[in-house]
Amino acid sequence: MRILMLALVAAGFWGIAETAQAEVLAAEEAAERLFSAEEIDHEWFANQGLSSAVPRVVKDLQEQLGTLQTIEPCAPKCLARFELGEFTFDIAVTSKGLISSLWIDPPVVYSASLGDAIAKFEELPGEVSVYISGDGQVLGELNGDSVLAVGSTFKLVVLKALDQLIGAGKLDWQQVVEFDDAWRSLP
Repeated sequence: MRILMLALVAAGFWGIAETAQAEVLAAEEAAERLFSAEEIDHEWFANQGLSSAVPRVVKDLQEQLGTLQTIEPCAPKCLARFELGEFTFDIAVTSKGLISSLWIDPPVVYSASLGDAIAKFEELPGEVSVYISGDGQVLGELNGDSVLAVGSTFKLVVLKALDQLIGAGKLDWQQVVEFDDAWRSLP
């Protein structure tokens, strides 16, 4: 009789352990539950900071991107695809399946068409230029022939590197640095 009781107790213990193990969520499962939820439970988080900040962020993302479609396997970054966009993120869960860390990268919002995407550039302040080509054809453009100061911005980076080399004593201001054609990255 004691052996039977001991066997029943052991079986019950293993059954409870299996149930608890089944309830522990992997990173992808925790993310899917989080990003598809209409209501987010504060008990899903390992700490109060996350449980107070994340629900508002997720709600904003859901409003902007629509319904969650899928969570891609997290290797090395996770990817959440929604109806209207997507974003990559890093998530960590505890051994109990609680979210202990969540870092969401800025979302990419899909455009219905190339024309819609270009129209969004038109809404930007300042002078804007976009030129999109493929297979030798212009696919779309907005002020595509405008000359903007991107080259001048690049020159500032080069001057900063030159200043660092001069500061390290490797070059001086009067020295001429010749450009080697092998350094070119564009034709």
